Amino acid sequence: MIRPESAEWNGSSQPDAAAVPRLTFPFPSKGPSALPENGMRTALNLIWGAMSQLTNAPCIEESEPTDPVHTVRTYYRLVDSGDVPGLVRLFAPDAEYHRPGYDKLTGRAELERFYREDRVIADGTHRLTKIVSQGRDVAVHGTFEGVLHDGTRTSVRFADFFSVNTAGTFSLRETFFYAPLV
Repeated sequence: MIRPESAEWNGSSQPDAAAVPRLTFPFPSKGPSALPENGMRTALNLIWGAMSQLTNAPCIEESEPTDPVHTVRTYYRLVDSGDVPGLVRLFAPDAEYHRPGYDKLTGRAELERFYREDRVIADGTHRLTKIVSQGRDVAVHGTFEGVLHDGTRTSVRFADFFSVNTAGTFSLRETFFYAPLV
């Protein structure tokens, strides 16, 4: 927002009216557009009025570039809630996922099949203990506690590494588990 240097601001989104230099323009003295007593409207009031009428066209949203850390946090919220369509949309159409014990998964169709059919986890919660980001890459360390499809309760530490493309979707995810294998 551009603010006149000579104006004093009262902490709200509008300036202290007494401190703003006033430029006036004639306005009708009667009818729906009429304004108080002298029929004059300040330039500032015109601007505020015009801005309050602005809306986005239907189906057009203004947004800031996607924050990779926010996208990663959204992934865990969606996976823990069982929202497979939502979490798959976070991946680019040609994304790769590398996970111990599975062949490389490529593309949304393979990811959806994995989450619906192959993933051994039935239900659970990820708790993130550390998130480190550099540019569009995000590393996560945490624990998972839940139940497998065979009814076994599990608790495991994990590390995930995500690469987020400029469209805000994952181009790569790699998962590692803290388990005695070697």
